[in-house]
Amino acid sequence: MGDLENLGSVLPVPLKQRSGSVTPGASSKEQYKALYVALDAALVARGLRDQIGLIGGDLVQNADSTAGGHRAWFEYMVTNMNDVIDAWSEHIY
Repeated sequence: MGDLENLGSVLPVPLKQRSGSVTPGASSKEQYKALYVALDAALVARGLRDQIGLIGGDLVQNADSTAGGHRAWFEYMVTNMNDVIDAWSEHIY
């Protein structure tokens, strides 16, 4: 992978999730969490976690009252994933 110390900066990249659809391989909030937890553990095992930030959500605003709505996802992530997510992302158009 190369010499990481020579990189000037690395931007955090979110696992993609949009309200109404989820990360490939994840069909529920629990699976979405499992993907983040696995990525976090892999980065820790490789000594990279302190160099790479994880962004949660990357959500698009939609109907707040739906079970798959962005507010439900944020509430889930704050309650269940705050230990692995470093920043939050939402797109409101």
